[in-house]
Amino acid sequence: MKGTTHALIGASIGLTVSLISDLDATEASFITTASIVSSLAPDLDTEGKLRNKITFFHHHIKNILLILLLCFSAFLFFTDTHYLLENN
Repeated sequence: MKGTTHALIGASIGLTVSLISDLDATEASFITTASIVSSLAPDLDTEGKLRNKITFFHHHIKNILLILLLCFSAFLFFTDTHYLLENN
């Protein structure tokens, strides 16, 4: 698949999750952006097409994504709001 296909699928998944979860505009844009970035991550492997178009090393991007994932996980763990456990 091309990178645009990956991004389109990620955007549609992010928008679907946002609509189902009834999020406000800020949260919806964050979820959609995260979905698009995550959907492009498979092209960052050693033979991916996206890797050849990025000007700096792809392992830096992988490390940044890992740090963002860990920070977001810590935020969800240490805050009092548990998004996945709420019953509306």
